[in-house]
Amino acid sequence: MVPRYPRGTASRVLSVAAIVSRPPDSPAPPDLPVVTPAAPVPVYDCHVIISGPDAEGRLTGRVTTLPGLTATARSERELLIQLVREFQKALQRYRSEGRPIPEIERPDAPGPGERQRWVPVHL
Repeated sequence: MVPRYPRGTASRVLSVAAIVSRPPDSPAPPDLPVVTPAAPVPVYDCHVIISGPDAEGRLTGRVTTLPGLTATARSERELLIQLVREFQKALQRYRSEGRPIPEIERPDAPGPGERQRWVPVHL
């Protein structure tokens, strides 16, 4: 059975297939040069403690590795998205202002009924 493609896409599919399925005896394509050396990518730990849901079904979260960041949401996913965005904004603000990023050596531990999430954050 021959697969059907929208008009004009068959040639593109075949050309990609020709590149991917190169005969084993053909020479390898040349390596691309590296123009600049790779710079290290800073990674920051975003430690979140989540509590709830409350009577309205909302979760509350706080970042323990950077002071002052809290949020509420209906799902854990929404909560983590909000907190990670705020965490990134705060880190970028510290860096753009030339201020040192506060380091908290021992983040809070979750209390009864709370849970924790560690999220690695790249800038």
